[in-house]
Amino acid sequence: MRRYADKTFWEKRADIYRKRGRSGGLNFIAERELHAAANLWKTYMADGVGWTVELGAGYGRFWEMVPPPAKLILLDIIPILLKALPERHRVVADAQALPFPSRSLNQICALGLTEYLPDLLNFLINLRRSAQDGARLLFSSSPPTVPNRLRKWSGFRAIPRPDPLVKAVLIAAGWRLLRKEPLRAGWQSLWVVEAY
Repeated sequence: MRRYADKTFWEKRADIYRKRGRSGGLNFIAERELHAAANLWKTYMADGVGWTVELGAGYGRFWEMVPPPAKLILLDIIPILLKALPERHRVVADAQALPFPSRSLNQICALGLTEYLPDLLNFLINLRRSAQDGARLLFSSSPPTVPNRLRKWSGFRAIPRPDPLVKAVLIAAGWRLLRKEPLRAGWQSLWVVEAY
């Protein structure tokens, strides 16, 4: 077993999730965020066809709240997390270097991921390349609220971004908003956008 100090940032995050399980002190906040995301999925994305990918799938908790699409790819950088999921299409890869062909994805889910990516614009541009025209994306970002500012400095390394900045970056990357404003849930802003 590798020493904690030798682990990557993502391995350390995975350790936190494994230890916390479903009974951690702040799990009620994460549950609220997931339930709000599930409602957005049901409203905007449940009837989608084609390939769906969840980036940063972790243990696949989101798919316990909504019926998973038939063509679902679960992507995470930590292989041990994906092993806990049912046998489906599992891909071990970095969400910042997607292994998908251009214009191959119809729906994308990225919850609890973008607040750790330093270059949001580049990520969204690359994601747009993998998305077909009309593809939909559900993702979360961390607005600069007090809890998210604390997360930035407490070892979680979250990057709080104001909603107007995220909105401008989305538009610059080739995405259009399906809701005028993001939905706030827990400590997150939840976005539903479409590739154009």
